[in-house]
Amino acid sequence: MLLSKDQSGFQPGDSTTNQLSFIYHTIAEALDKKKDVCIVFCDISKAFDRVWHKGLLFKLKKAGVCGPLLQWFMDYLSDRYQSVIIRGQKSEYGRIRAGVPQGSVLGPLLFLIYINDITDNINSQVKLFADDTSLYVDFDSKVAATTALTDDMNNIQSWADQWLVKFSPAKTKLMHCSFRNKDDLTIPFNGINIENVQHHKHLGIVLSQDLSWSHHIENILNSISPMVDVLKKLKHDLDRKTIECIYFSFIRPKLEYGCHIWDNCSRLDSDRLETVQHTIAKIVTGARKGTSHALLYKECNWLSLEERRKYLKLKHLVKIIDKEVPDYLQHLLPNTIGSVRQNSRNPNNYFSVRARTETFRNSFIPSSIRLWNNTDLNQRNKQYINKFINHKSPELYNHGQRKFNIIHAQLRMQCSKLNHHLHRLHVVDSPACFCGHNLESNEHYFLRCPLYNNMRIDLFETINDRFGITGDNISVRMLLEGSDALDIPNNKELFDIIHKFIEDTGRL
Repeated sequence: MLLSKDQSGFQPGDSTTNQLSFIYHTIAEALDKKKDVCIVFCDISKAFDRVWHKGLLFKLKKAGVCGPLLQWFMDYLSDRYQSVIIRGQKSEYGRIRAGVPQGSVLGPLLFLIYINDITDNINSQVKLFADDTSLYVDFDSKVAATTALTDDMNNIQSWADQWLVKFSPAKTKLMHCSFRNKDDLTIPFNGINIENVQHHKHLGIVLSQDLSWSHHIENILNSISPMVDVLKKLKHDLDRKTIECIYFSFIRPKLEYGCHIWDNCSRLDSDRLETVQHTIAKIVTGARKGTSHALLYKECNWLSLEERRKYLKLKHLVKIIDKEVPDYLQHLLPNTIGSVRQNSRNPNNYFSVRARTETFRNSFIPSSIRLWNNTDLNQRNKQYINKFINHKSPELYNHGQRKFNIIHAQLRMQCSKLNHHLHRLHVVDSPACFCGHNLESNEHYFLRCPLYNNMRIDLFETINDRFGITGDNISVRMLLEGSDALDIPNNKELFDIIHKFIEDTGRL
């Protein structure tokens, strides 16, 4: 294999979340065994611009590239020039003697080849994702860990000096993960002691020295807050489908990036994330404050974020079982029961992962194994899982002017201006209708209230004339959710008729 097995960047079938899954599992498992872990996150300054052309050609030749192909690479890298234009003023052209052509197909591969041998003299565990380098050791002795990491950092600096790569000691961080003590370690790097940190963002996820997730959740919330504020301002200007599309495309991916790794977050952090989705669901539907979360999710046809994380976690485990991920993750799986015990009733189940601490027990691999073992056999596939995690609002619920679309949704969620709904939300003292009836409910409004008799007659006659549905067969459910006997186009026409009734009554 030409590239290091520890390199995940730009590799088919690999990803940031795969590497993060492995790193977190390794740390959690070590702490579960009463060891500590020290991890160093290295920062290469202007990594892609630091590739020395002569050094790259030497490494290509060493890797077996020769003859016309090597000459082609020489021509590809040589005689490159660049200039800078600022406010219409253009500089003279300067010759480029380092760096891979960024934006090119070959750029990432050439960079990976150039830094590939950085791990040759490293004794610690090491993981690379392009220019993001992390190395870590688990230890019982603080002295032994300090010695091992100091030697490895010296070797990294020697490699950098040899190949004209510049690391930034000021941006390189060290984190001591422990459940017992979190004393700082003194690890020098290029004459500067590496800064000890309690938290560090690596490949998009904030890792903490006690393996908690509060800082990561806070980082998520801060990053999406501006987008949520924009949607609040546009909730009456954009239609329901557009708002939902924005949420699915730009906000929910941030809420769920790497979520199979941090699903063992605290209940408080989980609820903070759920509150964001509740807010978006209210924007999408026009629901009032205090609307039942169950009715809100039913209206949107969404799963809670917590439920989605369970399915996404199971989906990621299926990818590991189906060998769609690198070996380093596949090796984390325990044996199947069938591989050890003959004639087992559940041969495809896995042995549970033993854990002493709740942190490790609830981490990705151990908790996903329990989830897998408790899942029906016909549900252990990506097709079944995708059916649950790709839910969207019914197409019909997006129909009509935004104003009436919202009112219709509020009626379904029992949070409209009807007194029964306002009473449930603690807005008014009495649920009684203005006609004197003791309960102004959906049924009373659509089918009974004498204040709207003339409009109701028009509503029923129009429905009967257009669809052949008589008054006896018109139910509140049909008026709120559409008719099972009609297709989508006819149900949309039905909704237009209902929206006209809502407008004519002037009640909502």
